[in-house]
Amino acid sequence: MKFKTICLFKNLFDIECAGCGGTRMFMSLLKLDFYQAFRYNPYVFLLLIVGILYGLYFIIMKVLKKKVYVPNIKWLYVFLVMTFLFMLFRNLPGFEFLLPTEV
Repeated sequence: MKFKTICLFKNLFDIECAGCGGTRMFMSLLKLDFYQAFRYNPYVFLLLIVGILYGLYFIIMKVLKKKVYVPNIKWLYVFLVMTFLFMLFRNLPGFEFLLPTEV
């Protein structure tokens, strides 16, 4: 069954945004199908891994009562630029491998 997307970028501009494929990625993760999850949205998949690793680091440092490194605002700008670049590249010819694909 084909669902209509609620993505504004897809509906208004007919382009894939950085989050397109994210819901299908999470559904694949629930089925433990990591390869398919990566194929749906590699950027969010990798960000999720980084987030989980940072969360584990945070918990371990709190348990050990050590100082926790908190990223500064510059990292937010880095992630925003990376997100924009991912969205740009996934809509360019030659980068179709970045589009949500089902295997």
